[in-house]
Amino acid sequence: MIKWWNELSDYYKHLIVGFGLGVVFTILLAPILAPTVGFCVSLGIVTLIGLGKELYDSKQPGNRFDWKDLLMTVEGGIFGCLLGIIIRGLFKF
Repeated sequence: MIKWWNELSDYYKHLIVGFGLGVVFTILLAPILAPTVGFCVSLGIVTLIGLGKELYDSKQPGNRFDWKDLLMTVEGGIFGCLLGIIIRGLFKF
């Protein structure tokens, strides 16, 4: 499993992780927030996590803040949050 992950482009890794976080946070927040609010809060959390990762990267030697990485994380988060809302609707929670 690790081999294929290491061979992926960094942008795809950001997309996949953003997607996963979006699904998880949207579902976890389902019992306490309405779907649209849960979507917005979940996407905000994903964005903050992506921003934190890029700020961390910018402090590493030989690395920099990459807006494209952050954008891919947020794009993945959007699709993940949408899937989370669909799952909420299908399972009624």
